[in-house]
Amino acid sequence: MEKISVISFIRVSTEEQGDTKRAGISRQKIAIKKAKEKYNLTILKEYQLIDVSGANIINTPEVHEIIHLMRTKQISGILAADVDRVLRAKDFSSFQFLQECIISKSLIYLPDRIIDLTTQQGFFDGAIQAIFGGNELRQIIKRIHQAKEAKRKAGKFPTNELTLPAGVQYDREKERFYYDGIESVKIKQMFNLFDKEQIHNYAELGRRFGYSIAGIKVILQNTIYIGIRTITQKRGEERYLRKDGRQAERKKVNRSSNQIIKVKVIDDPLIPVDQFKRVQKIILQKKKLRNNKPNRFKFNGKLYCSLCGAPLYASAGGKNPRKDYYVCKRKKHPQFFNGKKCDMINLRRDVLDPTVESFLSSKLSSKIFVKKLIKHMGCDAEKLRLQEDIQIQEGLMEKLKTKKHRLIDVYTDGTIDEDSFRVSVTKIDRDLMIGKDQLKELYFALNAGKGKVIKDTLELIQGDLKRYKRWSPDCRKQFVKKHFDRFVINPNAEMTSIHVLCGHSYTRRDMDSLPLPA
Repeated sequence: MEKISVISFIRVSTEEQGDTKRAGISRQKIAIKKAKEKYNLTILKEYQLIDVSGANIINTPEVHEIIHLMRTKQISGILAADVDRVLRAKDFSSFQFLQECIISKSLIYLPDRIIDLTTQQGFFDGAIQAIFGGNELRQIIKRIHQAKEAKRKAGKFPTNELTLPAGVQYDREKERFYYDGIESVKIKQMFNLFDKEQIHNYAELGRRFGYSIAGIKVILQNTIYIGIRTITQKRGEERYLRKDGRQAERKKVNRSSNQIIKVKVIDDPLIPVDQFKRVQKIILQKKKLRNNKPNRFKFNGKLYCSLCGAPLYASAGGKNPRKDYYVCKRKKHPQFFNGKKCDMINLRRDVLDPTVESFLSSKLSSKIFVKKLIKHMGCDAEKLRLQEDIQIQEGLMEKLKTKKHRLIDVYTDGTIDEDSFRVSVTKIDRDLMIGKDQLKELYFALNAGKGKVIKDTLELIQGDLKRYKRWSPDCRKQFVKKHFDRFVINPNAEMTSIHVLCGHSYTRRDMDSLPLPA
């Protein structure tokens, strides 16, 4: 009998489970060995996925390699200890891997049975077990979260010691917080320098005590040093993903007012309460002074890259204004854009800001230029674009309504708790309200004639810009904020297009990209 080529698939969710002292991997290997002998299989390659959630396997390079082997018919299936090792469905996008098995007609070999997803029974079994695995994962996470929340409210510490504040330790046997002798002395000195000696420079405090500027700010505002543990954030549903698909932290979100935990955990505080309050007052004054300080970047938040469409953000050069640059976000942080880096150069602020100001005060204030711009718009194409936008917007709203109905059904069945339900429904209702307003504006633009709306807006702006040079910097900033959504800039620090905010209220971002005529 000819042997069948397969790959063996071993997966554990955390690095701890992958430890040789734990039975997670060894148990799977024993089950796979039995299945191999039972079905007379040849293992082409063994894949071990450590620290990978069953809901995120599709993001790993190993699974992409397995899909390639299935598509090219180098293997006939996957050998695993159980279905939940292959997949735990957190949502319907998780079924992509099972779909690849169907397309390539690959089988899933388990110790007790073979699942053929191309058959009616196999399709049902595979999908149901993947959903059960995903639901089990949700239940586990929910129970762990509830247990940790109960401990936090009781003044206990359910997480890793790495998350403890500086100078604070936790005794797990006695279940109590206490101040660390060495670090707590440094913290006390820091508060005294900030309060009594008036050293308010975070960088100087960081240099003296060996903390970052961000760390100094956190320490000085942490109520743990007056004996009260305050928790204002929690982990949200959205999870960070590493490039290799391995586990990462879930994104932090702010707790609602009724979820904030504030509990006294240390009777003898490190910092007197009156001193702590004085420090908070000084920090608040520093924030107000910083907010009132004039910003050298006149068009921060309004400039976008012509190469990739990402925003150009401000990178200040400290005390040297010649080192101020506008930097493409996709160039500096490609991880937020599928890892692809932009080729846009860093643009000097002292070159780019005058270029935009010159455009506003000279070109856009000219009647001749505005007439050319209006003529160049192409209203027929704009009408077709509006019709497409309306179809897309209506489709999005239908999806939101369907999602809301499903959420109500899930809540009625008792699958999710009331807090999660209220947060999700509120978000959907808000999105529906915004979508309704946008759809209303799109229909208004289509019926009234978008070209006329843009024409009226540009003529209004052109009339106001005659006085642009006489305005104060604050007036100029407010005007730009009111009338323009973005200016698109190329690597030569030249403007390629502008996005005007149309409509009488100027409150809705209406992306009207107007290419500039030569």
